[in-house]
Amino acid sequence: MFIILYGDLNTSEKHLLRQDTNEPKFQQNRMDSFHIETTKLGLLQKIIIGHDRVGVYIERVLVTENIADGRQYLFQCAKWLDSGQVDGKIERSLKTTAFCYLTTILHDSRSTSGRWELILHSGKDDGSGATTSNLNIVGYGSQSSSMTTKIYDSRMAKVPSSSLVQVDFGEIGDLLKVRIEIDGNGEMPNYYLNYVELRDLDTEERMVSYVRKWLKIGCDEKNSQPFREFPVFRAAFEPLNVLSYEGKIKLSSRKQRFLEKPIIYARILGEIGETGCFPVDFRFVSDLKQELSFKAEAVSVGRIQSTRLYVKMNDIGNEIYEGIQMLQDIYDRRHIKVSMANDWIAEKVTVRESHHAPYRYVMAVNRVKSMEEENEKVKEDTCDDIGDLFVELLLSEMEGLSTKISKKKALSRKQPQWILSMTIGEGSTLVPKVTLCAENTSAEMYIVATTPIDMIITFQQKAVDISTIIKVRVGIDDSQYLNCTSSNDAQFNDENIIEIQKMKLYDSENGDELRFPAVNTILTLESVYEFPAVWPDIPPISSKFQIK
Repeated sequence: MFIILYGDLNTSEKHLLRQDTNEPKFQQNRMDSFHIETTKLGLLQKIIIGHDRVGVYIERVLVTENIADGRQYLFQCAKWLDSGQVDGKIERSLKTTAFCYLTTILHDSRSTSGRWELILHSGKDDGSGATTSNLNIVGYGSQSSSMTTKIYDSRMAKVPSSSLVQVDFGEIGDLLKVRIEIDGNGEMPNYYLNYVELRDLDTEERMVSYVRKWLKIGCDEKNSQPFREFPVFRAAFEPLNVLSYEGKIKLSSRKQRFLEKPIIYARILGEIGETGCFPVDFRFVSDLKQELSFKAEAVSVGRIQSTRLYVKMNDIGNEIYEGIQMLQDIYDRRHIKVSMANDWIAEKVTVRESHHAPYRYVMAVNRVKSMEEENEKVKEDTCDDIGDLFVELLLSEMEGLSTKISKKKALSRKQPQWILSMTIGEGSTLVPKVTLCAENTSAEMYIVATTPIDMIITFQQKAVDISTIIKVRVGIDDSQYLNCTSSNDAQFNDENIIEIQKMKLYDSENGDELRFPAVNTILTLESVYEFPAVWPDIPPISSKFQIK
């Protein structure tokens, strides 16, 4: 792996990432630390990170300045760097997502009461992006959420400019994310938000979050949305990711004769919050599949639980809605779970967090609910186009999806040449017999040398082409010992073993690498063990241990 840092003062050289310890690098669900030295770069704008061999999935990159008044930078990635995955890129340019000041880390003696100061940096350098809209600012904490409405500063009408805003979110816990919405007021309803400076007025924590996006009212442009969200980044807290949710709505009918307007608003709800409301135009539905695609950028809501479609009904639609609502109340009071209104407005919604995520959420259980109910927590106050009724589609299942690169994007692959490295334990005497297994074929490997080097023995694939490997079978070669040549006088008995501690399978031609976690297996003369191959987008089969 390598990294290049780009600051507003200078650019670093290309640094190879090397650890100080001999521990394995880039293991799942763990963070690796590296130390590099460079000239003064100033405020970091972006990084380039990549490799020239084995693919890896990177969630995020943290860069910490090792100086007295230093900053810690967040670069969100959540993508594969793999020639065989999604877009095939093995090098990515990541802009700065946020940074925090290390000198203002939360002290044990201080606690937050939810009072924050925000400096909104508005507009672009060319003068575009000014607004006359009022702003709603929603804070999501570890315990609850809070909204401050109708915020406006005259400086937002002439940009580039900065506006200081103070909000009191109250006792919502540690602030995790902020959403800023526009209401479309005045002659300049749209708004460009560059970045936001944040300061906790109680703890003096300071951080900066970059947005660099438009907030737009209506559906005149594809994928426009009247809100933007950003994570609140602080040291020692795991930040939430900014995701680009992509989905499809399967309509019950192309002719929505109960709707007053062809534009509805959608919202995705999850375990740790919800997105803002974004418009979906029913006029763009496909004739063949009766499906409508949408895309919205928001901070992660965690595991998705449902999607709500907010609608404005005509008189007939309102009467039908009230009837469905009465039926639902009857079933709910009797604790009978029945999906209501499956053939009304939408049959199903599917949502995917990213093309790099090997799954999507399927919501096909319909319910209706009035927004005027007493237990409704969020009052919709974004713009007048949002209806006062909604249909909610609840999570019904999750579907697995491949992240493998498409054939059109894939580079021409060479015939694989697999090399297996096996770390063995002290006292091992037996020689393993290794076979690569595909769905319908298999290929035996040969041992390069029977004398281990640093307790590692190596196997190479014989000249046989094999398709996608699903498992590796390891038995015993009874024709030879480790550390000795083949002999007719060799005596095999129950005291002979081979202890396999680690295995790594590497394609020297195409760069693919398979690892086998938690191997730690002892084989005797009659043993055979099958290790499942773990690919990024293919579920592994179960391990099998056999004794003849």
